[in-house]
Amino acid sequence: MAVHLELPAAPAGFETPPLAPIPALPLVGGKDMVVLLPRGPSSALVFWELTADATARARASLGPEAPSTLVLRLYANAPGDGEPAVEDHPVTRWLGHRIIEATAGARVAAAVGFRAGERFVHVAASAATLLPMPAPLVPTNVDLVDLGPRPVHGGRR
Repeated sequence: MAVHLELPAAPAGFETPPLAPIPALPLVGGKDMVVLLPRGPSSALVFWELTADATARARASLGPEAPSTLVLRLYANAPGDGEPAVEDHPVTRWLGHRIIEATAGARVAAAVGFRAGERFVHVAASAATLLPMPAPLVPTNVDLVDLGPRPVHGGRR
């Protein structure tokens, strides 16, 4: 059965005030940053922006002849683990995003930088973030209780 609701008519002489224009947001902020936002118990969104100056400084610190690769480095430390697991993912742009997977409840961080062999130099890094634990399962032995109105006894409530 579909229910149709009618909105009341606006009072006579009522006009919606004009909205102030919303300024356009810049696509980039011109700052080196890596942001990690949890999406759920086992995933997060990583967004990064790098500047040419910071990128050049990081690459130069590896030495002029060291072959290097720009990577997104992920650090994940699951509950009860000792050292964090490290994963590198090559990136080709100074501005980008990626969805990552990790263990529920893990402490995760991300950095974008240059890897040359075993060396890694950060250009920018996120703060460490704790992914939430999954919601507890509802027990199957739940007793349902009727919370309807109480019966009236003797004319009183």
